[in-house]
Amino acid sequence: MEQHLIDAIRAHAAAEYPAESCGLLVQIDGRPRYIPCRNLSDQPGDRFELSPEDYAAAEDLGEIVGIVHSHPDATSRASPADVALCNAGDVPWHILSWPEGDLNTIRPAPVPLLGREFVHGVQDCWQVCADWYRREWGLEFPEYGRADRWWEDARGESLYEARYAAAGFYRVDEPRRGDMFVMRVGRTAHPNHAGIYLGADPSLPGEAAQAFGPGPFLLHHLHGRCSEIIVFGGQWLERTALILRYKEARDGCDGREQGREMTTHRSGGAAGGSMKKQEQQYIGSIHAFPIGYETGQSNDQPELREQECGLAWITSEASSRCDISPRKGDKCGS
Repeated sequence: MEQHLIDAIRAHAAAEYPAESCGLLVQIDGRPRYIPCRNLSDQPGDRFELSPEDYAAAEDLGEIVGIVHSHPDATSRASPADVALCNAGDVPWHILSWPEGDLNTIRPAPVPLLGREFVHGVQDCWQVCADWYRREWGLEFPEYGRADRWWEDARGESLYEARYAAAGFYRVDEPRRGDMFVMRVGRTAHPNHAGIYLGADPSLPGEAAQAFGPGPFLLHHLHGRCSEIIVFGGQWLERTALILRYKEARDGCDGREQGREMTTHRSGGAAGGSMKKQEQQYIGSIHAFPIGYETGQSNDQPELREQECGLAWITSEASSRCDISPRKGDKCGS
């Protein structure tokens, strides 16, 4: 990075200290320029929320080629949220420690379906489902905006129930590979957690599933845990509110084969036919620019509590690390 840009970034960080500064690198007439932006976060010392008006104004000046923010009284090491949000975009992130002045750059990279850390609105239950559909079937879904803690408002819109049809899904009674299970997790007014039903085949595109046994399996991502494949049954079946199938999935067509057939239109597939006997046995026994993300609040009951689904925009805060198992008071996120 050119020295004049580093000097401008440091000057902005010093002016905003002890709050996080944030800004954009913009290519204007062939030369990069640092554009300071407003941090709209209500916790500016711990996170940033880049003003959408400032972002739009910077876009009018030229091409945005980088996102910048400071870490007051901390190292320039990227937090899990920084990494996740950078990976969700297409430009590098530059992180300045202040007052030390060290500058660190991270670049967008592919994110595996398994083992990703939870960052609400960026790496959560809806996003792991959307990413599975994109990688397995070539589907692309829009970004869904929503109010914070929508799932707690009994009078508000039940987002999964209200929007699944417009997104191209319809309800079914008997699952097959590639269907999306929507569940109620914790104390919630609406169904608020989702996962991909993998049936007896836990294989993932380009990844080692590390799942064994006859299944059936579910890919999902709970708050406070890494994304994972679990054996589906028991409490998960009891929590199920909807089983959704993508509208263009065809009977008798494997999803991966369908994905290869897609050319200029969006479509999907799923393994056809009924569940295998062993799967039936297990079953029987048993998201505009929304800014920021929340990690939820603790619950006083020994049930998981769900966060909302969907994409956030430019924000930064350290996310929860992956726990081994949920405990009383844990918070769950979609």
